[in-house]
Amino acid sequence: IKVVKKFSEKKQIEPFIPLGTEGKFKGVSYRVIGYLRRTGKSDGVLFSWDEYLLHNPAEGFRWLTEYDGHWNFAWPANGAPTKTATLKGQRALLYDGRQYRHYEESQAKVDYVAGEFYWRVSTDETVKVNEYIAPPFVLSEEKSGKEITWTVGEYTEPEAVKEAFAITHTMPEQIGVAPNQPWPHEAG
Repeated sequence: IKVVKKFSEKKQIEPFIPLGTEGKFKGVSYRVIGYLRRTGKSDGVLFSWDEYLLHNPAEGFRWLTEYDGHWNFAWPANGAPTKTATLKGQRALLYDGRQYRHYEESQAKVDYVAGEFYWRVSTDETVKVNEYIAPPFVLSEEKSGKEITWTVGEYTEPEAVKEAFAITHTMPEQIGVAPNQPWPHEAG
């Protein structure tokens, strides 16, 4: 009874894109198989975001992340980037022909987890995160003990997510500008 009571008292979060939802993204069909809510802390400020684990039997795992109405489609990096000199006074990395400047370092903690994952994940799991940007791309480094994982993400407009997963309800409102959001007034 204590276990059932404790479970029922835990906050239940309904993912914006429900587990099991299928969608066609960038020409590939994916199924949402996992969901995480994480909280980070940078410069004393707390912030939360959602991560959806997508799977396709031929393509493998991908991620769709949402923070303040801004979305990124992400995939595992193919190897580690190389460190370069600073870029505009910031640490920088070179990956896949692009130079990424350091954006932020934070601690990220898993607050909520549902579904299936390719690793054992639990609430309160914490990793150190460094993010590097080269709009529309973001390169994320996660460190947990001796393990380092690199992920590449690409800024994705909410309309593309809505269309890909046939979402019928209103998309989350965009607040501010995402770190890797392309500047619409870029000189061409």
